[in-house]
Amino acid sequence: MAKPWHRWPPPLRSPDGPLRIRIYARYGNRCGVGLPGCKVKPTHLDHIVPPPEGGAWFDEHNLRPACAWCRPVWACRMRAG
Repeated sequence: MAKPWHRWPPPLRSPDGPLRIRIYARYGNRCGVGLPGCKVKPTHLDHIVPPPEGGAWFDEHNLRPACAWCRPVWACRMRAG
């Protein structure tokens, strides 16, 4: 039996999905956040406008690549306000 998703919609984890490939290409396969300490190579997709604040889950214009450094730092800053 398949595991149910713990949140909906499911996370964007497909490493080579067409959506991810298009977004990475649009940003030149570089991190789209670019905070100090940025690792440059993207490993995640990040929502520009978080879905709870009205951003679309799977709209490629609301997604950008983020590196392993920038994604958690940016998420903490967004939560803190």
